[in-house]
Order: sequence, then structure tokens, then C-alpha cells
Amino acid sequence: MKIALFSEDKYHKALQILTQRILGKQTGVIMRSKKRHDLLKTEKVYSHIVHDILQEHSDISKIIVCVDSECTPEEEVLKELKRLENSIKVKTKQPIYYLCVTHALEGWLLGDPDGIKQYLGPRAKVHIPPSASLECKPKDIMKDIFREVDKDFLPSLHNERIAEIIDLKIAGKNNKSFYNFQTQVRDP
Repeated sequence: MKIALFSEDKYHKALQILTQRILGKQTGVIMRSKKRHDLLKTEKVYSHIVHDILQEHSDISKIIVCVDSECTPEEEVLKELKRLENSIKVKTKQPIYYLCVTHALEGWLLGDPDGIKQYLGPRAKVHIPPSASLECKPKDIMKDIFREVDKDFLPSLHNERIAEIIDLKIAGKNNKSFYNFQTQVRDP
């Protein structure tokens, strides 16, 4: 199986790590990162699928586009994503799925508070409630957690490393959009 994943620029490597942990390293994951506003334009995504992904990788099993909700109510985002998904499916005849990342990738990572604590080290004494994964600005939550242990949160570095160690089942249990992502990735 080979999957094409579109994500926002800032976290495509962490998303690739999570996907390969879900499916196994032998699974091909073709990553493309775009700005959020480009992911919400049918013609931009369609053009990348046809002129980039499918020309180079005709054996793609499915295409998944992940878009952050960024404090917008999830229902609003899902409505727009469904419209985009249907529009592109008609044009490409490819299995394509738009998924809403509830607020941002850091929310998915915060779904496993013990994984975050493990990453910070045995001396890190921080309290992270499971509900932290659903906060509107999870990147700010992550920054605050790191500050508690006198560290700076660097998303491009830390998200990737945290993605390698969190418990995927726990994170999916605490964050429905991450559970939906895992389900969609696994679904043949």
C-alpha cells in the first residue's frame, strides 16, 4: 500500500512518522506539505494530485489531506472539507479523504500526556490532563508545558521526536480526530 498525505507545512515530518508507526515502515508514504489556504482550494490540491502525485506514483492507494481546524468549530471545518473532498473525487476518480485535525497536530500529541512526560525526562514534574489535546491552541499548551521544565518548545524538532514515542492508542482515545486519522490510514 502507498498513501499520499497532504499536510500543512509546519508538521509534515511528524505526520509521516505517525503514519508509518500506524502502518509499519514498509508502507510507502508520499508527503506533500502546503500552506493551509492552499489545502482549502480545490484547484490547487487537484493540480498537485494530477500533475505531481499521480504522474510519479501511479500506484497510490489513497490520498489523505489533513487540515487544522485552528479554533474554528470542527463542524464548520468538516462541512467545508466534505465539499472539497467530493469536488476533487469527481475530478480525479481517486480515493481522497479530507480529515480535520482538531485544532493542530500538537493536540494529537497531547493525547498521550505520559508520552509527553517521558519525552521531557524523568525529572519533569508537569500535570497534563487528557483534555489538553482538545484545547483550541495546543501549540500554546505545549509551549507552557515545556516552559515548566525550563525548555523552549521547537515544533519542527519536538513534534517529530514526540511522534516517535507517544502511545498511539492512548492518543486516539483522548483525541477523536487522531482516532479518525488512524482509522482512515488503516482502512484499505
